Amino acid sequence: MLANKEVVIEVEHCSNTQDARDITQKYFSKKTKPEAVFCMSDEILIGVMKTLNELKIAIPATTGVIALSDGFFPTIYTPEITYIETSGYKLGKLAFKRMINCMTEKTGPSELYTDSPFINGGSI
Repeated sequence: MLANKEVVIEVEHCSNTQDARDITQKYFSKKTKPEAVFCMSDEILIGVMKTLNELKIAIPATTGVIALSDGFFPTIYTPEITYIETSGYKLGKLAFKRMINCMTEKTGPSELYTDSPFINGGSI
């Protein structure tokens, strides 16, 4: 339970793996370490994990890690990283099918959705 516990969320934006490494180093050099790290991409996950491994941060005992991923990179770590699957392949197929339908059936715009399953890898 979070009773009587203040929740602090800090948002940082990374554009590459090195940014992720630098930001992770900054936060984990503080006296109070983050309880969890959310990575918006595999590229960010790689930078975060490299730094956490170098600092010998225990996952999930010291901090949790979760990511958005197509599923390959989360499986190369121990424990495997928990992630929400985002598949460029699935999105591409869906977009192509929709484009063909628009061209052949002259249909209008619509919102499309694809599954984004939660994969529990043991890192949170």
